[in-house]
Amino acid sequence: MSAALPRWQALWLIGWERRREGEEPQPDPPEQLAHWRKEGADAEQRVLLRAQARLGERAGQLAPALRRARWALGAVCALIALAGGAGVFTLLGPGERPVNVIWTWLALLGPHLVMLALWLAGLSMGGGAPWSGRSLAALGQRIPGLVPDRAAIEALWDGLRQSGAGRWALSVLSHLLWLSALAGALLGLLLALSLRRYGFTWETTILPAAWFESLVMTLAWLPGLVGLPQPDAGLVAASGEGPVASDLARRSWSFWLVGGLVVYGILPRLVALIVCRWRLQRAVQRLQLPWQQPYYAVLQRRLAPRSTRLGVVDADSVGDSVEQWVMGGVGAGAAVIGLDVPADWPWPPVPGTSRDHGRCESREQRAAALQALTDQPAERLLVVVEAAQSPDRGTLRFIGELAGHCRALALLLAGPDRDRRRDLWRDAAGRRGLDGAVLFVDAEPAARWLSGGAS
Repeated sequence: MSAALPRWQALWLIGWERRREGEEPQPDPPEQLAHWRKEGADAEQRVLLRAQARLGERAGQLAPALRRARWALGAVCALIALAGGAGVFTLLGPGERPVNVIWTWLALLGPHLVMLALWLAGLSMGGGAPWSGRSLAALGQRIPGLVPDRAAIEALWDGLRQSGAGRWALSVLSHLLWLSALAGALLGLLLALSLRRYGFTWETTILPAAWFESLVMTLAWLPGLVGLPQPDAGLVAASGEGPVASDLARRSWSFWLVGGLVVYGILPRLVALIVCRWRLQRAVQRLQLPWQQPYYAVLQRRLAPRSTRLGVVDADSVGDSVEQWVMGGVGAGAAVIGLDVPADWPWPPVPGTSRDHGRCESREQRAAALQALTDQPAERLLVVVEAAQSPDRGTLRFIGELAGHCRALALLLAGPDRDRRRDLWRDAAGRRGLDGAVLFVDAEPAARWLSGGAS
C-alpha cells in the first residue's frame, strides 16, 4: 500500500471506488493498466493506484473528512457532558428539599448500567447490526460537509464489518459518549455539592428498612476500598427518619454518591473503552481486500495477470530475452480470437463458438480482447493467425499474455502456406515459452479441440 496512507485508509479508498462503480469494475485504458502494473509492487498496491486515479481530487477528501469528523465528535461529546452536568443540577434541585439518595443514585447510574449490561450481552451476538452502516451514512449526510458522499461512509462500514472491526468501532463510539455524559455528571455533581447545602435521606413505604440499609452498605464497599469516606450503619439508619443535620453526614452521603458515580460508572466505561480500542486496532490490522468477491477477482486478473515472465530462458539472435509464459489457472467456456487473419479467410473459423472476440488488427482491438479475457477467462482459447506472416516477438508476446487468461491454448494457422510454415510457428512458439500450445492447420480438428471447453 502507499506509504503516505495508513493501511486502513488505503483500503477505504479502494472500497469507496468499488461502491461508486457497482458490482463490476469499469474498463481501463491499456496505458493506465500498464502504468499501474509497473508502479504497484503487488495486487493491492495496483488496485489502490487505480482507485486513486479514478477518484481524482476526491481521493484527497478523506483526510479533511476525518478531521471534520473528529471535531464533530468532540463537539458532540462536549454537548453531552454539558447535558449530563445540567441534568445533575435538575436532579438535586436548589437544596430546599432533602435529596433521596437511593433515587439519585439510580437516576445517575441506572441508565448507564442497563446499557452496559445490554452491550455485554450483545458481544455474544456477532457483528454490528446490518442497519448500522446505513444509519451512519444517513447521519453523516445530515451534517453538511462532514463526509465526501454516501458511498464513502458506506465503504468505510463495509471494510470495518469485513474484519469484525465494525462492532468494536461502534463500541468505542458508544463508550466515549457515555464517558462524556458520566464525566459531565461528575463535574456537575461536584459543583452542586460544593456550592449548595443538601440534606440526604432515603424513603420507603412498603419495603423493610433493613433492606435499604444493606443496599447502601453494599454499594459503599467498593468506593470505600479506594479511600472515599462512606456512611456507616448508624448514619444510614438515622437517615431513614430524615436528613441528619451534620457536616459529617452531608460529606459522607456526598462521597457515597460521588464514589458510586466514579466506581460504578466512569471506571467500567473507561476500562471498556480501552479494551474495545485495543480490539479495534487488532481488527483493523487484519483488514484485507475480499479477493473472493467478483469485483476484486476481476481487478486481480486485470492488474495482476497470471501470464508472467519467469526469467531469461535463452537468448535469440537479436539479443532479446525469452519469456516463459504460464497458462491461467481459472477459466470457463470456449473462445476464439483472430490476429491479422486474411480477409478471405472465413470467420468465425469454428461455427457455434460460445465467445467470439473477432479479428484483432489494431492495438485498440487487441487491448479490448485482452480486457474481455481478463474479466472472463476461458477454459480453451483458439488463436487464429496468418501462417504467412512472421512469428515476430510482438505477436508471440501478445499470445503469451492471452495464455494467462485461459486453461488451454491452441493456434490455428490460416492461409495457403499453413502446411509449409507449421514447423516455423511451432519452433518460434516453443522458443517463446508457448510450447504448451496446440498447433492446428485445419479448422475441423481445431473445432473438435475447442468443443471440449464449450459452455
